[in-house]
Amino acid sequence: MGYYDIPRGCTTAELADELGISDQAVTERLRRAIVVREVRISHSRVSGASGLTVS
Repeated sequence: MGYYDIPRGCTTAELADELGISDQAVTERLRRAIVVREVRISHSRVSGASGLTVS
């Protein structure tokens, strides 16, 4: 939907409507996803892994 596009292609409210959840739930999930991504990248650099696996 373009949330990460610059400029943004949609708002969190529009994402929420599309997903059938609250705006607050969307922003919380986005925040958690960003944190998880940063942790995995950091761990990858520390461990010397060349790629990430998602299970």
